[in-house]
Amino acid sequence: MNHLFKFAAKLMFENPARNKSFAELRQKLEVSGAEILGRCVNAGDSANNRKVLAHIVAIERWGANRLAVLLGDKPLELDGSRAYAPDSANWAELQDGFKQTRAATVNSTARLEASGSVATVPHNQFGEVSGRGWVQYLTSHAHLESRKIKS
Repeated sequence: MNHLFKFAAKLMFENPARNKSFAELRQKLEVSGAEILGRCVNAGDSANNRKVLAHIVAIERWGANRLAVLLGDKPLELDGSRAYAPDSANWAELQDGFKQTRAATVNSTARLEASGSVATVPHNQFGEVSGRGWVQYLTSHAHLESRKIKS
């Protein structure tokens, strides 16, 4: 694993999440999820917007799978986000898919808080990432990518 990627993960995900409770991270997930859905409603359907939201959904589903590993619900499978992409979904289905996936991420975050887990699970590029780091990653990724959704 490249040391630069490990450093980036620490800087972008682990450090911002380190002093936050899972409750605070969960609240950020909820707020950013509502903002992203609002952006989608205001932007409307287009090929670009479908592509961006499909990417966001794929990464969120992939990350939710890694959270399930942290919770002991699934064994680790070093797959990629492509397997989770909603390729043939229309604009309404993509928005619903994001809403459902984000709700599952929020639920997993609550479960991580209750479990007290300090375990890590690997990110394909960034190496070992904690539960808090994964939640921070999913929140920031979706927020940044959603800026590409245009009216």
